[in-house]
Amino acid sequence: MSDPADSHPLPMSRTEMRDWWGWDELDILLVNGDAYVDHPSFGIALIGRALVAAGFRTGIVAQPQCDEDFLLMGRPRLFAGVSAGNIDSMLNHYTAARKPRRQDHYSPGGKAGLRPDRATIVYTGTVKKLFKGLPVVIGGVEASLRRLAHWDHWSGTMRRSMLADSKADLLCYGMAEAQILEIAHRLKTGESIKEMTDIRGTCWMANNRSAISDPFARGQVDTPSYTEIKTDLRRFADGERIHFLEQDPARGRMVVQATDARFVVQNPPARPLGEVELDLIYAHPYTRREHPAYVAGVPALETVRTSIVTHRGCVANCNFCSIVYHQGKDIQNRSVDSVVAEAERIASQPGFTGTISDVGGPSANMFRMRCGKMRKFGSCVHRDCLLPTPCPSLESGVGENLDALRRIRALPGVKHTFIQSGIRYDLALRDGDEYIDEVARHHVSGIMKVAPEATDDRVLTLMNKPRFDVFRRFKQRFLLATKKAGKKQFITEYLIAGHPGCDTGTMAETAATLRREGMQPDQVQEFVPIPMTISTAMHVSGLDPFTMQPIATITGDRERRMQKALIHSGKPDNRKLVLEALQKTGRMDLADALLGDGTGGSGTKGSEFATRAKKGGYFGPTFMAGGGDSVVDEDEARIEDELDAHDGHFPDPRQPTTLACGTRVPTHLAQAAQRGGFNPSWQGKKKTSTVKPLRGKRR
Repeated sequence: MSDPADSHPLPMSRTEMRDWWGWDELDILLVNGDAYVDHPSFGIALIGRALVAAGFRTGIVAQPQCDEDFLLMGRPRLFAGVSAGNIDSMLNHYTAARKPRRQDHYSPGGKAGLRPDRATIVYTGTVKKLFKGLPVVIGGVEASLRRLAHWDHWSGTMRRSMLADSKADLLCYGMAEAQILEIAHRLKTGESIKEMTDIRGTCWMANNRSAISDPFARGQVDTPSYTEIKTDLRRFADGERIHFLEQDPARGRMVVQATDARFVVQNPPARPLGEVELDLIYAHPYTRREHPAYVAGVPALETVRTSIVTHRGCVANCNFCSIVYHQGKDIQNRSVDSVVAEAERIASQPGFTGTISDVGGPSANMFRMRCGKMRKFGSCVHRDCLLPTPCPSLESGVGENLDALRRIRALPGVKHTFIQSGIRYDLALRDGDEYIDEVARHHVSGIMKVAPEATDDRVLTLMNKPRFDVFRRFKQRFLLATKKAGKKQFITEYLIAGHPGCDTGTMAETAATLRREGMQPDQVQEFVPIPMTISTAMHVSGLDPFTMQPIATITGDRERRMQKALIHSGKPDNRKLVLEALQKTGRMDLADALLGDGTGGSGTKGSEFATRAKKGGYFGPTFMAGGGDSVVDEDEARIEDELDAHDGHFPDPRQPTTLACGTRVPTHLAQAAQRGGFNPSWQGKKKTSTVKPLRGKRR
């Protein structure tokens, strides 16, 4: 008899439990904010398959819309696991400017609105209500990065640990396969979840300090309390430094945070998974498809359907990135054989068109990299792994990396094997010509995506990124390799606007540098202060958490959009914002460089721009922010910018407001523009009418 795991996804109904798996009841119920996709790039599939492989009957409730959805498969015997999905539900719903996104790439058909805000808290409350006394374990990116008190960008407030707010029994942070399996086995033996205060990679609540013991014999460290960080931003910066330093599995201590009258206790991080363990996780029989219950496809799957994850973790430690808090710095490698075997399974699936879309991880060229010191003693305190130059103790895995790529290219039916997840360019330079030459010849689909993030070395230092000259050297080397391969390939640069330390004057200089060097960035991402990153601590406190020196930050959405417009100054729609930025920073000397040439054929010279700008001239009918958040609908951005151009003053309140982009303005959106803000509830509403003036003072 064939194993149902080889042909079916995990069940989402009683019928599937019985007909596919032969189960009458569940041991574990997983509740998830994403549509269920049985693919190893989706966290709920990783956890679900690991539990089933360990003998636990596990079902999934995906994007429940009412109480009845939670009850579809009955009460589970052991516990419920709750996750908001692959990304934080607030980031999923809202842009950096706090405006609602019009699509959800993790939902069927890309439909927005199928999960609640702060989904982990909402789902946990519902499970607690419907299944009295059932243990609830929360995890996933949302819970993981909100495990201690944190800044919430979308409410503009400090919030408590999500463990405290959700009232769950345990919180698993990190990738969590080891933690969830230990919890399941211990519950199966009859142990109470309240006794499980000794599991690495988890957080739990203590009613008083005397209840906190140290089973790890590493000691404890107090981090500033929730009350302290709410009232003193220096203490918030202190806390983020403490959190960062205790993320090391080899030497991290228990972190204790007073929260109201109780204590959140973070146990040391889970140990890194070994090669054999990781190979087993990725060898489970994923169908690599959406659950068949969905009629519409799930957009997020299309970019990863034929991708392969080679490793976890990242030694780069960029300050704006949360990977070190979720996957760790230690590179956890799969074996080359395991990676090639997954490529064989993909190539044998019906409908495979010959392209492996990505072979990589957080940085593709970290695959098979290792540091013996880190695994044994922890990451170094006295130096960074990659800065100012890569540490000599960091052993390159480039030989095995290339071996895996060559073996995949040679598989029957595989025509193309690409690297889309990006590479760390300072490591590529260190590893020599062979890697860059081979990647350029075989593994680029025409455009190599690289993220220098900035050009100003002072800002790059605050980001914990290499100097810009390192990127220059990599770009030259890559273009030479492309020429040698006889191909026409390009590099597209990704940058961040509004990062702490990058004021608008600095971004104007950056834009001029990019123009001089012939670079045209494809994407400019607005900095989003997500929970639990060093950059977020800088943004909120105005301090570097390690030196406690002050850092200039920007908080206004318009200034962020100015920075994005500066990078894409060649777009005619951005002229007004570019000029506003240059005037504000006293850098009209850059007008010729940014607007004199390449302005979409307008024929207007930079000197004329400068002269007219000083006189308060008005340029262009439409103003759209360039690049950046690709999830945000382009029409939405265009409407927003045109309303800003009107500045709340509409030509004739007796006539309908006609925007240059041809869009009718919903009444409450136009009124919000007149008030000086936008109402998130406008999204999706179709009612339109004449825009009437508001009573009272305009902005």
